[in-house]
Amino acid sequence: MALLLGIIIEYCLIRSRKVIIAPELEYIAYNNKSLLRGFSPLTKFFLTMLYLFLNLFLKGYFFICFFFYVLFLLLISRVEWKYVSKPLFLASVTSIILFIAKLHFLKKGAPFFVFILDFYPESFFDAITTSLRIVSGVLLIIIFIGTTTIKEFLSVLRKLKVPMIFVEIFLIIFKYIFILNDEGLKMKNAQTVRLGYSGFRRALESLGTLFGMIVLRGLNKGTSMSEALFVRGYNGQLFYPIDVPGPKISEYFVMLIFGLIPLLVSLFIYV
Repeated sequence: MALLLGIIIEYCLIRSRKVIIAPELEYIAYNNKSLLRGFSPLTKFFLTMLYLFLNLFLKGYFFICFFFYVLFLLLISRVEWKYVSKPLFLASVTSIILFIAKLHFLKKGAPFFVFILDFYPESFFDAITTSLRIVSGVLLIIIFIGTTTIKEFLSVLRKLKVPMIFVEIFLIIFKYIFILNDEGLKMKNAQTVRLGYSGFRRALESLGTLFGMIVLRGLNKGTSMSEALFVRGYNGQLFYPIDVPGPKISEYFVMLIFGLIPLLVSLFIYV
């Protein structure tokens, strides 16, 4: 099932010619004029972690209400749809496949083509909520990225006493993932010109070659970066955090009403 999921996703990406990793979100975070952009990065980080926790453990109609609340947050975050649609495309494909797989592995039900589907309301509702968890989780990450710059996020990690080595690893990954993305696009365009994606079988072969070349380019970029750091006298610190403002008084009320109270209610209901 995992192999089938990967093949279908990659083939859909080739046909749609979409770039899933988009650095435009960083530009949006710098120029975002929404209400959420004015919140302290600490407040947004705390609420995002809390909402991801609720996204995993809420059940039933409480989760459906939470899902619509996430859609409302996406609306007020003012992140343009063209930037949301790219990662949401992957999440939707994965959700549909997991929805079908969850129904397939249920033990009860009448045969329906090649699947055994159980149409009992609880089972069907559980399959829907499992699929929506993927979508809402992706949307929460998009909202956080679209309203918080990478420098603010890394500064929050340092303020929370995360070791510098992990912060710098994240910074390097964030920098070079876009570089490797551009390299991959160039190689993919070269393969497309040579009819590398003219059929499903040839597309899979071209994908294998593309991934192998990206790994080699990544090793080459890493070696070049280490040599450049050594020449420039690297002293063990790449990132210098900025001063992150603490939450305002109004933001404490927001965290209490929209964060802690829903958490306590969910714990009271499900524990």
